Amino acid sequence: MKPPRFSTLKGHWVVVLVVAFVAVTLLMGQLGKPMLNAVNPRGILGFELAGTAEQAAVILASWDAAARAAAQLQTVVDCFVYIPVYVIALSAWVTWVGVRLRWAWLARVAIVLAWAMWLAGALDYVENAAMLRQLSVGADDTLAGLARSCALGKFAIAYATSAAAVLGSAAVALQRGRLRGTGA
Repeated sequence: MKPPRFSTLKGHWVVVLVVAFVAVTLLMGQLGKPMLNAVNPRGILGFELAGTAEQAAVILASWDAAARAAAQLQTVVDCFVYIPVYVIALSAWVTWVGVRLRWAWLARVAIVLAWAMWLAGALDYVENAAMLRQLSVGADDTLAGLARSCALGKFAIAYATSAAAVLGSAAVALQRGRLRGTGA
């Protein structure tokens, strides 16, 4: 499998992308603060993972007008800013790792995860559409189930990719250290 076009990206550009990802993640946390309450202490995450109309209705009922507005804003910002940023950043980072790893099977895993990040982004868009629909018409079993399934898939891919990027970066650093230590 060929790596995404990010394979020629220099390390400093990967750092810039990862810093942008962290910055936008912090922004999303700030946007989500009005949704945090005693009934739903996880904010938008609780709504993403509700899974049933009953649980989604409990969360929606716990949100005042400001919290609902924050949910809509955060979901729209997610669509237009956060999804593109995290998909590109994590895909680029794990690609950077994958093309530098000397262990072929780990490199292949990294490249598969780089491509899978685009699926994670697509799942996030479907999840957001289901949540926005529920925000406008009310809780629905089908939409809540769809949002939860998409969220779980997205999180599985994104967390696996993040872990591979972090651990792979450590492996690349270890490889470089061993090469320098042997005079190669």
